[in-house]
Amino acid sequence: IAAGGQLSVAIRFKPTAGGLVTGKLTIASNDPGQPSAVVTLQAKGTTTAVPTVSLRSSALDFGNVVVGKSTDVTFVVGNLGPGDLTVSNIQSSNTAYSAPTPAVPFTVTSGASQMITVRFAPTAAGSQNSVLTLTTNDPDSPAAKVTITGNAVPTSSVSTTVLPLVVNAASGIGGGVAPGEIVLLFGSNIGPTNLAGLQLGGDGKVTTTTGNTQVLFDGIPAPMVYSFATQTAAVVPYSVAGQSSTQVQVVYNGVKSNVTSVPVVSSAPGLFTANASGKGPGAILNQDYSVNSSSNPAPVGSTVLLFATGEGQTSPKGQDGVVTGARPPAPIQPVKVTIGGVDAVIQYAGEAPSLVSGVMQINAVIPTGLPTGDHQVIVNVGSVSSPAGVTVAARR
Repeated sequence: IAAGGQLSVAIRFKPTAGGLVTGKLTIASNDPGQPSAVVTLQAKGTTTAVPTVSLRSSALDFGNVVVGKSTDVTFVVGNLGPGDLTVSNIQSSNTAYSAPTPAVPFTVTSGASQMITVRFAPTAAGSQNSVLTLTTNDPDSPAAKVTITGNAVPTSSVSTTVLPLVVNAASGIGGGVAPGEIVLLFGSNIGPTNLAGLQLGGDGKVTTTTGNTQVLFDGIPAPMVYSFATQTAAVVPYSVAGQSSTQVQVVYNGVKSNVTSVPVVSSAPGLFTANASGKGPGAILNQDYSVNSSSNPAPVGSTVLLFATGEGQTSPKGQDGVVTGARPPAPIQPVKVTIGGVDAVIQYAGEAPSLVSGVMQINAVIPTGLPTGDHQVIVNVGSVSSPAGVTVAARR
């Protein structure tokens, strides 16, 4: 290995029986400071294909709900393992909370996800919390838990439109929004019962109203991606750049939600995934524009197209609702991609042509040293990394 270089080493695990197996890999070299490097290995052998449960959010906040009324909030459970995931029961520690849909038991196939509705129907005023336990056949997580908070209020003076959660549309991670980031807003009565999609106005820009729904950031209407009763998507206006926080509010049929204060960050990259869970195979195109998958891997040394959001301000400055044309803006912060832990050559990083401003496209080369298989993809914009768990399939 030349000075400053690196080499990927493939480690194969081929169990002969079920159970935990540990070991050590010793690498001898001519490094005088560390002539014998040791890597600790651990894996579990199973006799059948097992599932891996993944919760898009492990905490739900219902905000204020009027006593005698009910509010629904949804969350997503995914399966990242090779075997089918069975959820045999959903139990709430507080009877004011329930999970009416879907009916249990239900099955989530490998790489798929299922939306679960949680209902808060308080009968008495006051702060009410709960733990929702999902009984699964995942041997490592037989009891997946979601914590729930809510507050029951005695009068109907509170708006029936409640906005408790704002997250990155690609990763499902909250905690802060970046200029131009596509975000999901979860709540109740924040859109129509039938999904209303993205619309273009006469000026060619994405409209700031769809399905009689608007999302306001500091009172500024955001471009709308879609709206639905419990989940709405919008693009954060670029005007929030440089602020420490922004005040978010949904308006549906003229009724305003509560105002949620959300921190503003310079970047919050998230990679779009094939199953929309924020984990698993990425929504990635191969060099021939076919969809990347384990059955259609990209050759090492070829280019793949990644799609993300949360890259922050661009140069030239981003314009709200603009459909990206022939001269796409680029992020003002440096972009880096690692595939399988190895730095990938980036051929292009900028706004995705023909999509709304706020969707970033990255053309990256699969490192030639990688073995055949699925490899984790991480995107850095500035000092912020996209969440782990997104993969690309490669072959030698």
